[in-house]
Amino acid sequence: MTEKKQLREKIISLLKSKGSLYLGDITKEISVSPQSGYKYIEELMEEGIVVHQPNSLKITLA
Repeated sequence: MTEKKQLREKIISLLKSKGSLYLGDITKEISVSPQSGYKYIEELMEEGIVVHQPNSLKITLA
């Protein structure tokens, strides 16, 4: 399994267990830079897997 796929799965698993989190919390939990974390979140958003909560900066599963 590639590192990218592992990190994406970690993000999904983290959101399943915690509900919703800020990007900074996600990047700390999976030990990546904010820039890398944003890239993964952006890809997951484009695929419809995660979304920003309405009126919030928190990210949650779609």
